[in-house]
Amino acid sequence: TMAARAIRASVPAYPFGIFMVLSGGFFVGTGYSIFGTFSQLMRSVVFRVSAAWVFATYFDFAHIWWFQSLAVFLGSFLTFFFFIYVFRRIRREFASDGDPETHIKTPELSPPRSG
Repeated sequence: TMAARAIRASVPAYPFGIFMVLSGGFFVGTGYSIFGTFSQLMRSVVFRVSAAWVFATYFDFAHIWWFQSLAVFLGSFLTFFFFIYVFRRIRREFASDGDPETHIKTPELSPPRSG
């Protein structure tokens, strides 16, 4: 049936979808939520629509449901590159702002007030 084909075609993408959800939490937690939002928009709009068009044009209609897995895979691929970018950026920020051994930022103390 059509529903069984859709489920069979989307199950292989579950690990990639889980990665995207966890990475979205990473982006939000680190203050770089724009990368998670952009990844989700690319997966939902650009990759999904493009993959559906490719599968409808070049493959048998019975295989059209594989566009979901392809879109999630491409979204995960993009998310992975954003994840690496943000992770490196955070490491550079820690390395430049604080103690290189502990990565703890040293607070600047203001002089005591006289008076």
